Amino acid sequence: MKRPLTPGGGLKPGYHHGNLHRAALRRGREIVTLWGPDALTLRGLARELGVTATALVYHFGSRAGLRSAVAASVLADLEKAAFAEAVGPARVSPEVVGKAWVAYAEQNPFLYRLASGEGWRDQPRVPTGVDAGPLKVPSPRRVLQTAFARRTRRLGLPGGDAARADLFSFTIHGLALARMDGAGPDAVAHALRQLARAPTG
Repeated sequence: MKRPLTPGGGLKPGYHHGNLHRAALRRGREIVTLWGPDALTLRGLARELGVTATALVYHFGSRAGLRSAVAASVLADLEKAAFAEAVGPARVSPEVVGKAWVAYAEQNPFLYRLASGEGWRDQPRVPTGVDAGPLKVPSPRRVLQTAFARRTRRLGLPGGDAARADLFSFTIHGLALARMDGAGPDAVAHALRQLARAPTG
């Protein structure tokens, strides 16, 4: 039975070194989930994985690079989770998507804060051997805006216009932050219902 993960606790799960990047992202997300974005460091993660910090520097370049890479993986999962229930006529409903988006943020506040850029967005990223270019990670609001616009355009719906997608994404992201900061669930649900009734023309 595996021991609970502890900062610098040296838990060394088995993995193939060719999968170090994937293992680092997975363990990095666990660290952020438990202790927040500031707990994710190259040296600490290297100890958890049983590798040298240099091995992680090759993949991520710097602490900011590591955090931004973990943030990118969180955003990919967040978009998938938000639109999982948005099928059929509801596939572009801001209420359906908004509920899932806010629920993810509420259940994973540290991951959402990391995805929002906490602890890395304003720090330089060092090019690495695997990815020599800068890692461009959009904000959660931008991910949501793009997803709304893409899906509604595909259906030929008026919500595909940039202004409407921007309204949906701005409001839902704001509600996610408000819920994490203690806004009541009824108030958030009411705001989502109002957003769903907003004119789309």
